[in-house]
Amino acid sequence: MIRYTVTSGPASEPVTRAEAKAWLKIRTANTADDTLIDTLISTARREYEHESGEFTITRTVVEYFDAWPAGRVITLTAGPVSAVTTVGYKDEDGNSQTFAGAGYTTDIIGHHARVVLNEDYDWPDLFNGPNAVFITYSAGFASASVVPETAKTAILTRLTMLYQNREDMPLGGMPGKRTFESLSNRRRRHLI
Repeated sequence: MIRYTVTSGPASEPVTRAEAKAWLKIRTANTADDTLIDTLISTARREYEHESGEFTITRTVVEYFDAWPAGRVITLTAGPVSAVTTVGYKDEDGNSQTFAGAGYTTDIIGHHARVVLNEDYDWPDLFNGPNAVFITYSAGFASASVVPETAKTAILTRLTMLYQNREDMPLGGMPGKRTFESLSNRRRRHLI
């Protein structure tokens, strides 16, 4: 089971209000729905991130594991990862410790970032309980300008459906759903 928390959210959204209004064909001077549009941008972004498994704008994530891996590699779930800040653990007495950076190497290339135990090092002994290992890292793209266009298009497509259909939809009748799912799934990260 994947367990992580976001300890600091994104500083901005990947789509601006101006971009959303242009997509929705709403004139800039028409400000009646600006608050609603801002809320729907956030909602559409969250749905995209859930559907694709990919964070858009950088945030701090703490991922938890009950034990060290059987091998030498810990694969991280959220991404894209730009940096691993700390590898922490609970020692045998249940006290939080930081595993020395000299003991591992981070690999942030590819779909799944990894923490790899260095040669001549062993994982420390752990407290026998849940969430005994916790890794803090930064995940997401540095700014909206580098978020992939397919991600932005998926968010805008979902935003349009939410904006134009503010009530429950009949079963099977969700406009834009196939486009949103197609774009989100294209960027989906296969979870291990």
